[in-house]
Amino acid sequence: MNLAQYLVKRAKRVPNKTAVRCGSDTITFRELDIRSNRLADGLRDLGLEPGDRALVVMPASIDRIAVFFALAKAGLVEVPADCAVDPETLSHIVEETSPKIFIGAETHLETVRTVFSAKQGPPIRLARGVSTESEFINLESVLSNRPEYPLYAADDDDTVTVLYTGGLRGIMLTHGNFASICSAWSMINGDGDPDTVVLGAVPLCHPYGITGLLNISMYQGQTIELFQEFNAEKMVDALEREHRSMLYVLPDMLEPLIAAAGRRSLRRGSPACCIIAGGLPLPEQRDTVHQLFKGKIYDVYGMAEAPLCAAGSPGKEARKGSIGRFVPGCRARVVDDELRDLPPGGTGELLLKGPGVMKGYLNRHEETKHILENGWLHTGDTARVDEEGYLYLVNRASAW
Repeated sequence: MNLAQYLVKRAKRVPNKTAVRCGSDTITFRELDIRSNRLADGLRDLGLEPGDRALVVMPASIDRIAVFFALAKAGLVEVPADCAVDPETLSHIVEETSPKIFIGAETHLETVRTVFSAKQGPPIRLARGVSTESEFINLESVLSNRPEYPLYAADDDDTVTVLYTGGLRGIMLTHGNFASICSAWSMINGDGDPDTVVLGAVPLCHPYGITGLLNISMYQGQTIELFQEFNAEKMVDALEREHRSMLYVLPDMLEPLIAAAGRRSLRRGSPACCIIAGGLPLPEQRDTVHQLFKGKIYDVYGMAEAPLCAAGSPGKEARKGSIGRFVPGCRARVVDDELRDLPPGGTGELLLKGPGVMKGYLNRHEETKHILENGWLHTGDTARVDEEGYLYLVNRASAW
């Protein structure tokens, strides 16, 4: 299944509902569907074919989301890079992925120009906001006039994105990976409140941003409010403004949020949900977040190679010190140094297997075989799992 189907369905069911807000810019689900269709059609007119890779370096914006879904609709593979990427890293990504096209923004082209001038870059180079004199083609000029586009018939195993996080290995994630993650999240937490506004400052080149903001939010038909960078004061402003809201945050964002909320008398009509990824917050942080925002707190566990593996449900099923249970479809083992399975409660390396685990590392067959041993992902994380299946993270080695 092509994961862009989530956008297509929302455009039919709630065409006039706001899909994305970013600053003063807004777009409805129908408008976003049409814009991504026009871009997908324009990319096809440029001669791109399913499986071709697209290097994307864009700040958070409505067009950034339109680009993601346009590429998926056309069967292209997105290779996102952070806007703050250094020349050496970007050069490595270009060399390893051999992208056929670059898509960026005029505001973030300095490093891109440096890398492209030093080596052969993608033959097609688009950028939002550039002048006609630029060496880049203006993104707007590529959009076709056709509002409809037939979705590429993607298989579950078709790669939709190649992520570079932490190291220099390209992590291949598929349409099936994200489809299984969205389904698992809904099985745990329901279909979500359609009136919820999802606040996200996690970069859209980050596995958590792609998973939570781009896919789960679209799957559940929620409005996304994007922040071009993490700003605790602006996020607290949004919390005060919205009737219902959900925050996707990383652990290192908690302290600034707590400080910003603590500097004012936070008046809210309804509580906010806070979804924390990457590791457990300190107990005092958890208590403070709950007191300030009056809402549920979800912990989720994942990594770039498997973005959502376990999640906690607030309330009576929560276990102190535990992230939660493994999501539906995710199997887990805890093993010793000899790869022998340990009994419940035993502490060892956590191994994972399931439809949410990556396809492999791009162009690195031996490394893929090593980390995906018989389909079991070696996380490198030290953990224990109790008799009821609750995960307790002892030491984190894997990276987002």
